[in-house]
Order: sequence, then C-alpha cells, then structure tokens
Amino acid sequence: RLTILYISSLGAIATLAIMGQFRVQRLINEQKLDIQVITATQRQQLISQQLVKSTLAMRLPMADDARQDHVEHLQAVIQSAESWQQTLIDLQTATHLSGSQQQQVQAMSTDLSQDYGILINIAKKELANADANARIQGQRPKLLDLARLLKTEKAFINDMDRLILAYNQQVALEASRLKRLERGLFFVTITVLLLEGCFIFR
Repeated sequence: RLTILYISSLGAIATLAIMGQFRVQRLINEQKLDIQVITATQRQQLISQQLVKSTLAMRLPMADDARQDHVEHLQAVIQSAESWQQTLIDLQTATHLSGSQQQQVQAMSTDLSQDYGILINIAKKELANADANARIQGQRPKLLDLARLLKTEKAFINDMDRLILAYNQQVALEASRLKRLERGLFFVTITVLLLEGCFIFR
C-alpha cells in the first residue's frame, strides 16, 4: 500500500510539474509577444516623428544637392515607416488578448492605421512636389497638407501612447498571473510531499 501511495504521489507531483511548466511557458511566450508589440509600437512612434520632421524640412530653402540628399532620406524614412507598420499589423494578428481587449486594441489600431496612412501620403505628396516649379504652383494645397500633417501627428502620438499603455498593463497582468501560478504550484507540491511523508512515517 505504501508503494502505491508513494508512486501515486510521485505521479501527482510529476503531473503538476509538467502541467505547470506548460502553463508557465505559455505565459512567457505571451509576454514575449506583448513586449514585441510594445517595441514595434515605440519604434513606429519614433519613425512617425522622423517622418513629420523630414516632411516639414522639405519646405526649407536648400541647395539642389542638399535637397536631393533630403529627398533620398525622406524616401528611406517612408519605406521604414511602411515596413514597421506591417510588422505591427503582423504582431497584432498573432495576439492572444481576450475578446474585449482585442476589440479595444483593434479599434485603436484602426485609428492609428488611418492616421499613419495620412502621414505617409502627405510625405509622398511632398516628394512628388520636390522640384521648384511644383513647390511654387502647389504652395497653397501644401500649406493645408502640412497643417493636417501636424494635427494628425498629435492624434497619432496620443493614440500610440494609449496602445503602449494597454500592452504595458497586459504585460503587468501576465506577470502577476505567472507569479500566482508559480506560488500555487509550489504550495501544491509542498502539500503533496507533506502528505506523502505523513503516510510513509505514520
């Protein structure tokens, strides 16, 4: 009988350890995904600021060679902005959030995508108007575009801050869950070992 109890207790401990490890690894992977989303969001936020500054700088008087260098720089920033936007979309597609959280993040992401699209389109329009004749002829529309650029940037940065805050809260929640799970597994394992000792040395 003691042998059966001993084997049963060892089996219970092994089962708890295996199940606990599966759950711990799942929580760790979820945290890694959240951190990747936060990193991509912060990177996209930084690039959006570079995009706005580079677009505004296109209105400054400069020599032709300097303007050409700035055009190439703005083209590179636009490519980077589009690349990080796709990266963030891919990461959010693989998200593990609950239904309500997913809807909240999806709503924020939709607004961010629209604002980001506006920033990129205005930057591309500025590139298209890079020659002197286009700058003179398109001065009034561009002023409206630049005003919209600044307004959109402010809304974009605020929405980005909200998205980062939402994922930071999710990371904190998952860390708390992981801590509770580890404590629970520890206490259950200790309880099983104590019961095993009581049965053996009774």
